[in-house]
Amino acid sequence: MKKFLILLMVTLLMSLSVPAFAAIGINVNGQDVYSDVPAQNIGGRVMVPVRLIAEIFGANVSWDEATQTVIITTGNYQSQQSPGVGQSNSTKDAQIATVEREIERVKSDYNYSRTTVENQYQTEKARIEAALNSEIGRAASESASSGIRGSGAAVSRREHITESFNSYFEELERWYKTEIDKINEDEAYELEALESQLEELYR
Repeated sequence: MKKFLILLMVTLLMSLSVPAFAAIGINVNGQDVYSDVPAQNIGGRVMVPVRLIAEIFGANVSWDEATQTVIITTGNYQSQQSPGVGQSNSTKDAQIATVEREIERVKSDYNYSRTTVENQYQTEKARIEAALNSEIGRAASESASSGIRGSGAAVSRREHITESFNSYFEELERWYKTEIDKINEDEAYELEALESQLEELYR
């Protein structure tokens, strides 16, 4: 068994320059790999998470607090499993775990988006209701001062005010439904791709 001591992150030198703002993907043996810690371009060098890469290739990763060192251990596991199976299963397990983490991240992100839209909707609805009640109150005060409270004219005015605010409520409902439908559609699209990838890995 061999041990390689690697400090914190693996540095990949690339012959082509990568803009610092570009999203950097990770592809291993033709398979896109997702990581909760993204690859980064720092000073012209691409930095990738050492644990993700090491585990994909069947290595064990640990952290030595005393020496502040990442320890990557590789070995031949064929004595415990059928020839060629150990490395393959370990790699596949790591890829499955990565996709499962990405699925949870996607669900969490879209739940947050739905909560944000719901909060905006409730806030705006409360604002419109407050404005409606204010207008109705003002109209009631004016009717009282004119001595027509409870009259047909006062009731008609109240109904007119309420009807004029209905368009604001309807517009708000349309906005809310559109935003939620879009979030649900985008989430379903992303999850479908990830779940398809996961299904392929389980085969």
